Amino acid sequence: MTAQPKLLVFGESLGSHAAEAAFAGFDSFTSMANLVARTEGALFAGPVASNPIWSTIVNERVLDHRRGVPISTMAARFGCLPASTI
Repeated sequence: MTAQPKLLVFGESLGSHAAEAAFAGFDSFTSMANLVARTEGALFAGPVASNPIWSTIVNERVLDHRRGVPISTMAARFGCLPASTI
């Protein structure tokens, strides 16, 4: 039996919006479930406010951890690098 290749998804800015669209469900929670079920991971760099999955994840974060702390109820991690490290 041959192992299946891993699928990692990446999108930057508007590209992250298009990457999310590939996993669209009837709502953002279904879209997130599709993304988690069908991939090994995703990296969305600089997503725009209209990204449905991103918006839901941001709204579901624990309020005490709004700045770069990897806390979410939806299998997501957040990161924040100072501009000087980029």
